[in-house]
Amino acid sequence: MSPIGRIFSVLNLVLAALFLSWASMALSKADSFRIKYEEEVGARAADVERLEGEKSAALAAKTSAESRASSLNDQLENAKNDAARLTREVEAKDQANDVMQADLGRISNSLESANSSRDAASAAQLEAVERANAADNAKSEALAAKQAAETQVADLRAQIAALNSQLKDKNADLVALQKELDNKNTELAVLVDATGVEVGSLLAMPLINGVVIEALYDVEPGLVAINKGSADKVERGYTFDIYNGADYKGRVRVENVRENTCTAIVTQPVDGKRIGQGDKAATRL
Repeated sequence: MSPIGRIFSVLNLVLAALFLSWASMALSKADSFRIKYEEEVGARAADVERLEGEKSAALAAKTSAESRASSLNDQLENAKNDAARLTREVEAKDQANDVMQADLGRISNSLESANSSRDAASAAQLEAVERANAADNAKSEALAAKQAAETQVADLRAQIAALNSQLKDKNADLVALQKELDNKNTELAVLVDATGVEVGSLLAMPLINGVVIEALYDVEPGLVAINKGSADKVERGYTFDIYNGADYKGRVRVENVRENTCTAIVTQPVDGKRIGQGDKAATRL
């Protein structure tokens, strides 16, 4: 073999060795990257499962707080009705007491008149004594009735005081429950903001169909305005799928809600597709 041929043979062997070394290193790096990728996917799946559990617990606590608040409202209304009824009964007893006081005064006057006339007519002395005794009996009965009425009034006032105390306690419980409910709503909003999970994946969204009235891509990933708002039951966190006929253009999440419009951010763009004015929007396809 000529010297040049031997040189080319040596070069071929060197190049083959270099290629084998490079291929071995590439395969090693690819296997290491695959292991790291699988570990990262497993860690993210565990995080998602944990956050889903926290969201479910927050929603359950919110539902329980709303149920307790409704029950306390019913109890509060019943307590108010009982207090109003007892107040009317007290007023009726007071009126009856006034009537008995007037009767007692009249009877006392009759008794005094009978005692005065007893010395004036000896012939009518026996009759006067009987009238006096009758007046005394009537007075005693009136006093007993008055005392009974006063006792009933005192009992009713004590019941009213107890009901007012219960009413105050129920109001305090209602305020505490409302605060707890507000805290749960705040926790849910913070959880949504922290995780980026859409409220639509947690709550059942009503079917709402709208139209895109404006789309801006000056700031990535893009902003979209839709002609549906709070009057149509749109809430922050709802998602709309955007399409034009059979052409699907992506998904947006509502960030700001007004009465008749809402503004949403593009969360799932479609490569090569841009949302534009006149495109259709729906919460469920």
